[in-house]
Amino acid sequence: MIVQKIRVNAQQVSWLVLDDNSLPIKPITAFVRYLNHIEYSPNTVRTYVNHLKLYWEYLHSQQKAWQTVTLEDLAHFVAWLRQPHPKILLFNDCAANVQRQPATVNAILASLSSFYRYHHRLGNTTIQLTESQGRANTRYKSLLYHVHKRKPIQRRIIGLKSPKKIPKTLKVDQIKTLLSHCHHSRDCFLFMLLYETGLRIGQALSLKHSDIRSWDNQVHTVYRQHTPHMVQNKSRRSYVIHVSPELMALYSDYVNTLHAQRKRLNEYVFTNLSSNTPLTYASTRHFFERLSKKSGIKVTAHMLRHTHATELIKHGWDASFVQKRLGHQHVQTTLGTYTHIDQNDLKQAFKRFLEKKGSPC
Repeated sequence: MIVQKIRVNAQQVSWLVLDDNSLPIKPITAFVRYLNHIEYSPNTVRTYVNHLKLYWEYLHSQQKAWQTVTLEDLAHFVAWLRQPHPKILLFNDCAANVQRQPATVNAILASLSSFYRYHHRLGNTTIQLTESQGRANTRYKSLLYHVHKRKPIQRRIIGLKSPKKIPKTLKVDQIKTLLSHCHHSRDCFLFMLLYETGLRIGQALSLKHSDIRSWDNQVHTVYRQHTPHMVQNKSRRSYVIHVSPELMALYSDYVNTLHAQRKRLNEYVFTNLSSNTPLTYASTRHFFERLSKKSGIKVTAHMLRHTHATELIKHGWDASFVQKRLGHQHVQTTLGTYTHIDQNDLKQAFKRFLEKKGSPC
């Protein structure tokens, strides 16, 4: 089985799962068509398709029908997912057997839950991977408890316990080292834009020159559903991000370089160096892979977002301010992701406590 990328129209792509006879698997195709109709992000659709491909490979190996699987079959699928599988390692460029983490397995099960929920509503199967549960009657009540207290919670009937991971961030000296390995003005501006604003990579690649107000030191993020380079913002809300004059100086240097190389600029800010076409997800991923190899420091675009948010929290920013700057829909997302304390912070805080308290000896 393979995942096949297809073009829906001039500005939209999608994906199919093809069986061993190179024919589309109809239940998955119908589900993907539904996701496209309700305007799911292309990246989300691609993730769902890859997850469902794994599930169909399991069904094929076990000679099971997707409409009649049991809870025992699903538990066996989880065990099948946890088996070591070959994966290409970034720095070694060789395959190694790795085991999927619980969070990855739960993400696959979430895709499967959406797939079965869709087909259950159509009457194609009686299987559901979620069940309704009433809200627990505890002493603690959330801020908006009165709004949704009568609404049941949908919980998956199967899943793994996943320990919460602290987002990987970079230190200031690592940022300086990485920036020193960015040799083109475009790469410098892209790197520092992600680091200073916390933009998602899709938001950065969707920027047009009209979105950057250099005279006011502002970057306006605008939701664009379909773009020529198949890039889409995750957030559908538009908002303004204030930036430093130094970042705008990098932008001006980048624009001046483009003017010197080309007579006419593309409307999108980030373009390929060898052409005037907008930069894509794949090109950006390759850029960060090369940057990681050259510097010896593992870095991704999203790691810069984590770093920016963590620095804001450490410098005393209110969580609601960080929420607005990152474009989170709920402040709970910001609190749950970035209000972590590492061991060094804890050590320094205790040291300051001892200094103020004094020793009784």
